[in-house]
Amino acid sequence: MTTEILPTNPRVWRFFGIPRSGNHAIIEWFMGNIDIETTIFLNNCREGDPFTGFSYCNFVHNGHLRKHRANIHREKNHHFHRLLDKRSSATDLIISYEIMSPRPEERARLHAESGINAQPTADFLIIRSPLNLIASSLTKLRNEITRPPRLRKSLEHLEAWLPGTYQAYLQTASEDDVHPVIYDQWGADQTYRKDILESVGLDPKRLDLGAMTTAGGGSSFDRQQDVDTISKSKRWPRYVEDPDFRRLVAALLNADTDGLIKAWFPDDWTEAQDL
Repeated sequence: MTTEILPTNPRVWRFFGIPRSGNHAIIEWFMGNIDIETTIFLNNCREGDPFTGFSYCNFVHNGHLRKHRANIHREKNHHFHRLLDKRSSATDLIISYEIMSPRPEERARLHAESGINAQPTADFLIIRSPLNLIASSLTKLRNEITRPPRLRKSLEHLEAWLPGTYQAYLQTASEDDVHPVIYDQWGADQTYRKDILESVGLDPKRLDLGAMTTAGGGSSFDRQQDVDTISKSKRWPRYVEDPDFRRLVAALLNADTDGLIKAWFPDDWTEAQDL
């Protein structure tokens, strides 16, 4: 069951990104270039109505940007009712998907089932260097899971899930109706950030990277690190002798039947051959 359709006609910005790809850093930066007072951000949404299927949401209430987590007890959740009130005046709606396929048919299905009558203004695909993505994912798992059996199961899941998903992102990035954002280039090139905004009709208001986001746990490696250096850094060389890292890289490269990694990230492809 969905909540009632938005009475306004907001701009709908959808972000698709594999976890540990810099999704939250890019979205928070993007929010600095639109009117945050009238913006709602719904994070890591599932199928159906994103207003009832988010992991947390951000919106301004009483002059402060607030973060609210989902709560199944809607009738007792004051934050949820504030969110519904905010819908009536929202000019911008940002929806992020981290576990959904970015392929055209899946994006069309997500919109059809969303209950939102406004068509997506733009779909962004956030893509990170494959070697840095694997290194960050591996680090996060090891930081969060200490029991060996659970860690091994999570690594096996990552090895099975990541190759096909990453391939789908690179394939979809060539579609005319999406805006690919390479996290590594986004963090290193201010002109690239400006081009992203102008490609969707926005006048750049903020081109700096801002402070490190706390969403998603921040950086997997060093939460005190200057955000300006995060996406420029090669994190993966510390793992060159790590068997889990080498196995994950091999699985990703073996699944790259169309040579997309080689085309999009030639440096990573070349360096991976020596692992």
